[in-house]
Amino acid sequence: MTDSSPVPSLLNLAIDRAAANIEKFPTFTFVPDHIVAILFEKTLESSKLNDAILKKFLETDNNWVRKRVKDLGIRPANRPVLPTACSAKSPKLV
Repeated sequence: MTDSSPVPSLLNLAIDRAAANIEKFPTFTFVPDHIVAILFEKTLESSKLNDAILKKFLETDNNWVRKRVKDLGIRPANRPVLPTACSAKSPKLV
């Protein structure tokens, strides 16, 4: 009996591998738009989307990703930045 499932293409294997290691990429700006869209969906499916990865996707200026983020109501967490003792502009805390 032969297996009738198609053999995955090298591109599909590479995309799957990239999605599995999405957090290791410093940027996606070098990735073609259609692959960025696929990686975004795979990242959502695997529940790996976080603020840092979302920021990398949004840096690509991919219209499809931006629309998808808007449609899903995804927003980065707004974390307050607290002044530090090293900051020249910050008041000294007593």
